Order: sequence, then C-alpha cells, then structure tokens
Amino acid sequence: MPFCPVALYEICSRYREVGQTARQPWSWWRPVLSGKPETEETRRQEYRFFMRDVLKPALAEVNAVTDLVVELVESRSGRCISDLQFKVSLRDLGIDELTAGQLQAEHGTELMQTCTEMLDRRLASAYPEPLREPARYLRTVLAAERTRRFGAAMAGDSPASPERAEQKRQARWHEEWLRRRREHVVSDLSALPPAEQDRLAQALLADMETRRVHPTIRIGEGWDRPTPAQLLEIAGQVGDE
Repeated sequence: MPFCPVALYEICSRYREVGQTARQPWSWWRPVLSGKPETEETRRQEYRFFMRDVLKPALAEVNAVTDLVVELVESRSGRCISDLQFKVSLRDLGIDELTAGQLQAEHGTELMQTCTEMLDRRLASAYPEPLREPARYLRTVLAAERTRRFGAAMAGDSPASPERAEQKRQARWHEEWLRRRREHVVSDLSALPPAEQDRLAQALLADMETRRVHPTIRIGEGWDRPTPAQLLEIAGQVGDE
C-alpha cells in the first residue's frame, strides 16, 4: 500500500472509538499524509490539487481494503476550504455492537483488530462459500489466534473460572481507561495553538524519516498503559459486572 493511505489509516485507526479525528487546517494534513516536509512550492499548492493527488486516492484505498470507513469532512471560510477532519467508523461486519463490545472486552483491542481484519477478508472472498455466521467465525478465529499467541493453557480456561472472570474484568477496565485516555489526548491536541500543532506535525515527520515507518504520534512513553491506581479508579466507576 502506498504511503498516503497507510498514513491516513494509521491516524484514523486511533480515533475509531472517538468517531472522528481532530479538525485541522487542510495545509496541516498535507505533510502528514504525503510524508514530505513542507517547501515553498508545496505551500503555494492549491487545495484542489491536494484533493486530487493525495486525499481522493488515499480515501479510496482505505475504504476499499481496510476495516475502517473513513469520510472526509470539509469546513469552509467564506468560499474556500479551510479545515479538514475525518469521520471514522468500523466497517459493518454483520456483528451487533453489543457482541463486538463483549468480545473486545474479553480479548483486548489488538487481538480484536487483528481478527476483525481476518473476518473482513473472509467476508470479501466468499470462498469456499459465503460466510453465514460472522459472529461465530469471529469467535473461532479469536480463540485460535489467542491460542497461537498465548498458548493452550490460557485459551482453554473455563469461562466460569475465577481466573477467567478476573481476566475479563481487568480487560474491561483497561479498555475503558484507554478509551477515556484517548479522548483526553484528542481534546488536548485540538486545544493547542496552530503554531504548536504545526511544530508537532514537523516532529512527527522527522520521527517518521528517522525510523522509516508510517506516522505515529508520539505522546510520551507509557501514555497508553494505566497504573494500578488508575485501573482501581476505573473499577470503582464501572463496577465488576
């Protein structure tokens, strides 16, 4: 996959639970999605060329081959496009929201994402026959992937066992903490002055070039790992059930 759709997917995937990215000036998105630092020439570029050469191809590919549905939202200042943001949702995989939430709480976000991508590919292939029970298939691949990663002992725990129940509670608390943490980070980034947002964008590009990877916003070491005290606070708010 070319750089631009990879960059767009990487950014939007962080906002799948929030539902939309932060709103930024359209020129802010240009170096982030293209992977190229701003120059005098690119600063003079008109929005219509950015839309034609970067946004449209990236949106088409992300929506065609990933588990996300991404929609561009344009904001105007007078007759000109001034800001952009993206609405983000998970593709409809034939699984109700309650079931998906329960499976994510049980298995964690990373494993759930891996297996929903497997489900999406299976739905698209219709081989050897169309998939009739997506939820059952997802449970099967989650169990298989969990066994592959963590071994049969953990995957084979009885759902009714105290150890398994405790794992579920911990997973649910962790996911709730992480959801709130992401919302807080999004709010903090959106509140920054434009100059500071531009500085972070340039730092992001420099980081990408150094590590030769697609973009990742580096908020700080351990930002997505709660302390025991933070988990205890979440447990007190959401309960054990």
